[in-house]
Amino acid sequence: MTSDDISPLWPWIKSAAELRRSVRAFLDKPVSDELLEEVLETSLRAPSGGNLQPWNIVILKGAVKERLGAAIRAAYRDKNHQPNDEYPYYPDTWESPFKERRQGAADQLYNALEIGRRDVTEKRDQQARNYDFFGAPIGLLFTMPRDLSQGAWIDMGIYLGQLQLLLEGAGLGTCLQASFISYSDVIRDVLDIAADQMIVCGMAVGYADMTHPVNGFQTSRKTLSDTLMPVPKIDPIGARILKNGALFPTKPALKIGAETLSWREFAYRVRQSAVLINKAYEGKDLALSMSNSPRFVEIFLAGQVMGKNMQVLDPAWPDSWAADAIGDTPLITAQLQGEESTVQLPDIDVDAAFYTGFTSGSTGRPKGFVRSMASWLESFKIDTAEFNLSPDDVIAAIGNFVHSLPLYAAIRGLYEGGTVVAFPSFHPKRVLDEISDQKVSIIYAVPTQLDALCRAAGEVNFPSVRWILSSGAKCSEDLFDQLKGVFPNAELAEFYGSSELSFISVAKKSEHIPDGSVGRPVGPVSVQIHSFEDGVAPAGEVGRVYVKSPLKFMGYLGQGHQLSADEGFYTGDVGYLDAEGLLYLTGRADRMINSKGRNIFPEKIEAVLSSHAAVQNAAVFGISDPTRGQDMIAVLHLRDNVTAAEITKHCRLRLPDYMLPRRFYVAIEWIETASGKSHFPKIRSAFDGGEYEVLS
Repeated sequence: MTSDDISPLWPWIKSAAELRRSVRAFLDKPVSDELLEEVLETSLRAPSGGNLQPWNIVILKGAVKERLGAAIRAAYRDKNHQPNDEYPYYPDTWESPFKERRQGAADQLYNALEIGRRDVTEKRDQQARNYDFFGAPIGLLFTMPRDLSQGAWIDMGIYLGQLQLLLEGAGLGTCLQASFISYSDVIRDVLDIAADQMIVCGMAVGYADMTHPVNGFQTSRKTLSDTLMPVPKIDPIGARILKNGALFPTKPALKIGAETLSWREFAYRVRQSAVLINKAYEGKDLALSMSNSPRFVEIFLAGQVMGKNMQVLDPAWPDSWAADAIGDTPLITAQLQGEESTVQLPDIDVDAAFYTGFTSGSTGRPKGFVRSMASWLESFKIDTAEFNLSPDDVIAAIGNFVHSLPLYAAIRGLYEGGTVVAFPSFHPKRVLDEISDQKVSIIYAVPTQLDALCRAAGEVNFPSVRWILSSGAKCSEDLFDQLKGVFPNAELAEFYGSSELSFISVAKKSEHIPDGSVGRPVGPVSVQIHSFEDGVAPAGEVGRVYVKSPLKFMGYLGQGHQLSADEGFYTGDVGYLDAEGLLYLTGRADRMINSKGRNIFPEKIEAVLSSHAAVQNAAVFGISDPTRGQDMIAVLHLRDNVTAAEITKHCRLRLPDYMLPRRFYVAIEWIETASGKSHFPKIRSAFDGGEYEVLS
């Protein structure tokens, strides 16, 4: 706690709780009626269920207290009088650790009084002192209506605990005494307490004699770690889905296109698909190639139930790509068929491979990256902490499940027990209709998708959205302004990460992260900048981004090597950390251009070019130059007519001369990867092939 978080009352309440003990010897000092009345009046503010306030109090002092004490002591010493407990306070059979705790408290008491284990007479005399309230000037008896239920006992406990703290705060000692319940018949005879009132306990109240040895000890207490129940084990993904079917049976689980499945039906289908997978496929690996549909999600999760490593392929790939990617791994391309039956579900090793995704193939054929379930579960923890996901959320997973972000979004929402809305294909107007109809609260998307949604929305806004979670690239300030208009109640969080590493850092607009930064490292993720020369770079120095993270992948499919738990990973990006630990990216290491001895990262130039109103997309490349080493050119995708001079003027205001492109070229069609990013290798190939005209 910081000082701003602490109430001024905290030191006093904490001290009262720490000092409180059962007092069994009191000073011969009266308690004023005014003080006692004030404390009791204040104690009536104790909470109770339904405001029942079941407590009643009998105040005993002077002759009445002495008469009651004498009557109970007589009954206690009368061998013909059998104690008749008002209610069972202790169990019939003692078990560990309660037996040891009770015996330990008794040992501390009798040791303080120097009473031996076999001194039965002295022990009975000490017990008898209970009925004189240990000589306290005030005795309290507490009753409650007999016909109330167990909840009233909770209320009584709350009341008694609060009263003890108030009395401690007033400088008075107390001792709660359940021993009175054994002589309820005597108490009723002396005090004329009605039979419909249950006698709960007594309490001695007075000024503690701290010189008496009986008050010189406090009984031991459990540690906090012994008190806290174990945190429930994090469910494997498949097991959690099946549990959610029982917890939220009638709530929608998944909506894709025209089909909506309740949680009961969805969990049933997942289980049945798991049965069919168990019958048909023996190996650990299983490939899945299907378009976005409830069947895709059912089969993917059924694989998780059965402990499979689900390799997710793009149905649009050529057959040769799929064959190269999976080899002999069985491939599912349609809904599973078979008879209804049951299967014993296996124990799941969350550290084993559970999902293999594939890169978009921007530099050749796709490459598989293998993830453990534990890495995704760690990611789940992070976004729960960052965004407070709950079963009440409706999550829009925008994009094709062959890409890790929309697949992650869908599985994340289902794991939480929320409702997931996904789409057979991306049509901005249809997506917006679903966001409105389903009252979507969280959107996972990439900036190009968000831009399309904003353009399709027009003047309509969508107030149900509370978080927009964006990944893949930074949102421009113009896009952010549009998002505020279309989703007025939403916060924007931008993740920097990769398929291999999942989330690395997050930049929340509400945290006022500087525009050039990709934010702070998330959760347990550690980021270092390694110098181009050697060692870890100091704050502000540009170098290679190096990440250590429990979210990282296990390795690439078919390469055998698995990353160890403490093994870091270079992202391929170049950047720096500022003094506050915020991460800034300056470019990709493999796109760095060296011109006249300067390392230039084209991403910054591309951002400046794209900020011109006439430029929709930009790609900057280095070409050989006999004097400079490399010279820079830019390929532009234009939305309006513009001249090279106008573009150069725009750049001169924002870039140093050494970063200005020497020539500009125009692309009529922009080449993108399957995930909607600029396909730089193919754009460069088209440039080298002379497909672009010079901008004059």
